[in-house]
Amino acid sequence: MKRFVLNPKYWLWPIAVWALAALFSLAWNWPEVGRNLALAHLTAWLLLSLLTVFFLWRLRRQILMLEEARSQQESLVAARSAELQAQGKARKEVEEILRVTLEASGEGIYGVDVDGNCTFCNPVALRLLGLRDIREVLGVNMHELVHEGSAETGQPHLCRLKSYLEGLPAHEENDTFCRDDGEGFPVEYRSHPVFSEGRVIGAVVTFADISERLENHKIVWKKASFDELTNLPNRNLFYDRLDQTIAQSELSETQAALLFIDLDGFKEVNDRFGHDAGDELLRIAAERLSENVRDSDTVARMGGDEFTVVLSQVAEPGEAKEVAAKTLELLSQPFMLGNQEVRVSASVGIALYPRDGGNGITLIKHADAAMFRAKESGRNAYRFFSDGDD
Repeated sequence: MKRFVLNPKYWLWPIAVWALAALFSLAWNWPEVGRNLALAHLTAWLLLSLLTVFFLWRLRRQILMLEEARSQQESLVAARSAELQAQGKARKEVEEILRVTLEASGEGIYGVDVDGNCTFCNPVALRLLGLRDIREVLGVNMHELVHEGSAETGQPHLCRLKSYLEGLPAHEENDTFCRDDGEGFPVEYRSHPVFSEGRVIGAVVTFADISERLENHKIVWKKASFDELTNLPNRNLFYDRLDQTIAQSELSETQAALLFIDLDGFKEVNDRFGHDAGDELLRIAAERLSENVRDSDTVARMGGDEFTVVLSQVAEPGEAKEVAAKTLELLSQPFMLGNQEVRVSASVGIALYPRDGGNGITLIKHADAAMFRAKESGRNAYRFFSDGDD
């Protein structure tokens, strides 16, 4: 039927033949039916033919319009399908890139919803947290997992991880996360809120184990702050400790004392027995000096055969005098350097804060001057700074 209507040749010719047949029949019977009746028959046949043609032509047009609309719709559907397929392919590519990025990242990465429950977690995060299967962490509250289970404090950890609830990022350079077995480890982490339609729907947290970094920092700091030979604070750390002691004395309104110590006869030992023997003597001297002070005091090696002692919370000059006298006694005892027994002595200069100086530089200068006066007096002696030493 559809093919018949759409192709006019299927219905125009039959109608034309039908009309001609009607005309022929009318002409054949013209004498019998009369003129008026023949015209009436002719008009009726013509109207019926025209109506049939009009109806079929209108029907054909409607079918063509429907066909065109369907074709356009099919084109739109095909175009939309191709677009969706392209979007799906692009989304899969992005998801694959994200997956590879998460798995290849050297940092632990996990996501949380607004309740703090884990939504994803990369392999590095699982390893750092002591977990094996992602199913162990999905849906788990990450704040409780990495902080409140810490065996070190036993107390709830007030961290900045939850700042994402206020739409704020967070960064901590040194914090502690907790592994699945309860052991804590130092981390640096960053937390970034995730928004959807203007509201926070969760956060992404990245973190790294900084144990090695802290250990390297400690090694670098120790090399920069301690004497490699004696393991005593070096000149740099000594200045810092001296300034701290002065500040504490100022707050507590107490005195502090600085002892400047120089070994007498060390050069002769070094020249006679060699540098290894000299180094051993310095190590033993450092041990003896350290045993002669409190934990709150500081013994430092300034370089060569020079040492300093910073005494905090000194009630009276007599306390510094006692430490100086004990220092002379300890350093005058024999030193066993291999199979050789050697003896040295020391010259000690003493400067008191705030009497002999209000800052570290002045105290060092005055203690050094007092030490030279003790050495000039015959060695193996101590002297307090006096105005005449400048």
